[in-house]
Amino acid sequence: KVDDNTNVFTDTIATNSISLRDIAELGVGLSYYTKVRTQNNAFYSNWVTTENFSIDRYYRFSGNGAWNDPSNWEKSYDNVNWIGADVVPSSASATAITIQNGQSVVVNNDMTANSVTVKAGGNLILNEAANVNISSLTLESNSGATATLLDNYSTPTIRATVQQYVDAGRNWYVSSPVSVASYTVLDKGTSVVEFNEVTKNWDPVASGNLTPGKGYIQV
Repeated sequence: KVDDNTNVFTDTIATNSISLRDIAELGVGLSYYTKVRTQNNAFYSNWVTTENFSIDRYYRFSGNGAWNDPSNWEKSYDNVNWIGADVVPSSASATAITIQNGQSVVVNNDMTANSVTVKAGGNLILNEAANVNISSLTLESNSGATATLLDNYSTPTIRATVQQYVDAGRNWYVSSPVSVASYTVLDKGTSVVEFNEVTKNWDPVASGNLTPGKGYIQV
C-alpha cells in the first residue's frame, strides 16, 4: 500500500496473469503498487515495480430483503457489466452502492458505506438496532416515483441528499427543510408564492432562499 508501504497481499501464480481487482484484501479509495518477479526453478529475476493504481468496485442490490445477504448483491468494476457478489458491500469493499427502483433493502446489522444512492422507487429501511454510517446518502426522485428512507431510530442520525421531482402544470405544496435552498429550486412553473399572514394574500417569491418550515406553492 502506497501511504504506509505495508504489504497487503502476496501470492505465487503459475499463469501469466492475475486479476488484481478480485483480490479482496485490496480496499477501495486507496493507492497500491505491485512488485513482480519471475521464477525459473531456483532462479529469480529482479523485482519489477509497477505504477500506482487504485481499485473501484460498484455494488447494486438485486433482490429484496436483508442487506447482509451476499446473494442479494451484484458487483461491477466499471458500473456497466455486473456479476454476482460474493461478499456484502462495505466502505472498504465498495466505491458506490445503488438500490434500484422497485427494490427494498432492510439493514438489521451494523454497516458502513462510502456512497449509497436509492433510485426513485427504491426503499432503504434501517433497523434501530443497527449502527449505520453512510458518508453520502442520496434519495432520488423522478416523474414516476420517489426513493424512500425508513429510519426506525428514536433519534434521527442519518444525513441525506433528498430529491423531489416537480414540474409545471400543477401546484406543488412544499416546505423547505434547509436554510440554503434558493427559491429557484421550485421555479419550474409560472411562479413560486408564499402566504402573507398580514394581507391574507399569496405573494410571489422572486429572490432569496426559502425559509425552513414555511409553506410555499409552486404554481
